[in-house]
Amino acid sequence: MMRALSTRVVRVLVLGNGAAGAEKQALALGARLRDRLLAAAGVTDKRASSLTCPPVDCVRVTLSRSPLLRLLPPALQVLGARVTHYPFFGYANAHEIQTRLQSMKPGLDSTLNVVIGCGRSTVALCAVLKQLDADRTFNVQIQHPRVPLAWFDAVVAPRHDFSTDDNQIANLFVTPGTVHDISNALLQRHEHEWHDELEAKLLGRRTRIVWLVGGPCRGFQFTVQDAERMVDQFERALPRDADVAVLVTFSRRTPAEVQRVIRQRLHASLSLPGQILVWDGTERRNPYYALLATASIVVTTPDSISMTTEAIASGKPVFTISAEHSKVGLPHMFVAACLVY
Repeated sequence: MMRALSTRVVRVLVLGNGAAGAEKQALALGARLRDRLLAAAGVTDKRASSLTCPPVDCVRVTLSRSPLLRLLPPALQVLGARVTHYPFFGYANAHEIQTRLQSMKPGLDSTLNVVIGCGRSTVALCAVLKQLDADRTFNVQIQHPRVPLAWFDAVVAPRHDFSTDDNQIANLFVTPGTVHDISNALLQRHEHEWHDELEAKLLGRRTRIVWLVGGPCRGFQFTVQDAERMVDQFERALPRDADVAVLVTFSRRTPAEVQRVIRQRLHASLSLPGQILVWDGTERRNPYYALLATASIVVTTPDSISMTTEAIASGKPVFTISAEHSKVGLPHMFVAACLVY
């Protein structure tokens, strides 16, 4: 792959599914791959890099609205594409996908197309695009695709998705957590951007406890009772010092009632000006990376392995609250990731 740019143009296409966590992983891998390819080829000029390896593109795929097609597992969706000779079988926005994919069909046969998918709804298309043009397509699937791994050139997935026996599979690349875009340069840039604003709002407080709050998932319902229990744990562990500030950010998945409980409880216990700041995910600017950069310690909820991986990658101490009440399997991943980062 790293020798590809010496003779070929490389285009990187991400298949998105509308889920921020999944798309973020695919875009992060695509951007890192592009940087590595350009560095290996010695391409530094911005214009030349755009011609040699254009910026990563992302096309969102939507499954068919038909209940029958929507419930098809990816393996049967691939079979349907083969039988019907229609690569977009099972997708609702086939015309949009087809239009966006025209950029993947340049006149030069030397072009290599790298397709990166993440999430269940991207699996079938990622596999089918490889089958349509195997010589000019390198396909990568993030997370366990639940189909034969041989359908992909590379599968990148968290260690907890596979048994230790699977580590011998040539095209499988296991990670301790999830794929992320956290780097020192990224954190420093966002810390600089938000520095003055945070200093003013926190009135100079230096001990900054950042709480990243997610939302319900298959292994964790995230009820009001869960929120009450979390705040109890959080307040018991919180240092009682006037220099301590709590910075909370909710995700788009956080239920309104959970937000209300956490806000009310924390505002009641942290009454000094500048002791608590809350973002609810609707603001024009997102402080997420700045919070990771400025944190003295990061607290995460147990619903998101991606969120906890990113917190660990920031290099800050991380505590996952209420992990014992989650079925996500986070505690095992958390220990493994801590040993690596």
